[in-house]
Amino acid sequence: MIQKSLQDLRRRFSKRPNFIQGRSGATRLPQSSLRAHWILGRGLCMYRCENFDHVPRTRREAAVKLQVPGWSPFDRTEHYVVWAGGDAMVWYWDADAVDREAMRDQVAQAGADPAHCLVLPESVFRPRQANGLCVQLCAEGFEIQYWQDGLLRSAVWSLERPSAQRVALFAERQGTAEDAVEVDEFLAEPWAAQMSPREWLVANELRVAAGLALVLSTLLIWQEGRHWRLTLAGQGADRDFAAIQEEVAPFMAARNEHRRLSGINDRLDDLLREPSQAYLMGLIDQALPNAEARFAAWHYQQGELKVVVEDAAADPVQYVRLMEELPLLADVRVEQARGRNRVELTMQVAR
Repeated sequence: MIQKSLQDLRRRFSKRPNFIQGRSGATRLPQSSLRAHWILGRGLCMYRCENFDHVPRTRREAAVKLQVPGWSPFDRTEHYVVWAGGDAMVWYWDADAVDREAMRDQVAQAGADPAHCLVLPESVFRPRQANGLCVQLCAEGFEIQYWQDGLLRSAVWSLERPSAQRVALFAERQGTAEDAVEVDEFLAEPWAAQMSPREWLVANELRVAAGLALVLSTLLIWQEGRHWRLTLAGQGADRDFAAIQEEVAPFMAARNEHRRLSGINDRLDDLLREPSQAYLMGLIDQALPNAEARFAAWHYQQGELKVVVEDAAADPVQYVRLMEELPLLADVRVEQARGRNRVELTMQVAR
């Protein structure tokens, strides 16, 4: 009874609009929420599940932020992460693909403040499963999902309804033989909540400490400078100046070290911007239509990838279609390779 009353009260205050942006544009959804949401269709997002048990809790958000540019093929990437213990469920997308102008106009016309509108992936508005294999109907396309103890271990999106053979191949890669259930439901509120103020403080304690240190050092420098100006006309001006320099030196050293570390971080970001070879290999392996297929050769240079696959049941047309469905690959060509039952795939990798 109390739970029903709380749900009714929550619905009464859920008057903020929700919009979903797909490959063909943005539309307003009939469901309202406690705050406005600009939802990115699953077809505009990429997904990855990674374990960060080896990273201290207070550094896990920073670790995800550092890893995302290495996973992403985009120049500018935004992401959303949901934690399940030490496992991170990460959705990421091209920041330039978000229609900011449409978001400002449509959210404002609906009577909400665009500045307080959250950009979230569609998946967090679809039901969270406990365990098993399911085919999730999306606003555009379909997503095959494998859940384990409330954790989305793996997910693959396609514009067309996946065939039974493709679902079975996905299930085999997850080590399960169970049947997939079909789910078509949209939630008014995302099942993945934002961080609480305490969680944000824990995750950003180093930044908060650095900010407080900078404020305190600025006040100290200003105070010491004022004292220096007042006593300079008196006795021991040189002695006072030397003392001030000695007190300020640790703060200046800390500032210089911070700038040096920021420069190193910027260079690491540039190096990690390109997708890793291991990620590309895993992505292509997941798309292979035959579980018995294996890589016979792999060559990557300046954005061009050549892969030789050994597959007794190779269908060149099917290989081209499956590779072109991957968001990182384009201009896919296939030809017969040397050796028995081998095909050579040549494609361009987006940077």
